[in-house]
Amino acid sequence: MMKMHERYMNDPKFHALVDMILSVIMNGEFTPTEIREAAMLAQIRYEEIKPRQTAFTIEDIQRGKV
Repeated sequence: MMKMHERYMNDPKFHALVDMILSVIMNGEFTPTEIREAAMLAQIRYEEIKPRQTAFTIEDIQRGKV
């Protein structure tokens, strides 16, 4: 796995995302904490919209197998 700085230097989309976030912070639009909170909420909302497949069934859960 590429380290963050390597990815920043080698992945144009990641580079653009980091630069956009930095610009938002530098312009005083959001604080770094607000950016982290927004990223976490986006991840949570993504999982709500598109839940992961599980390897067990509702019946497994009800029987206490999981």
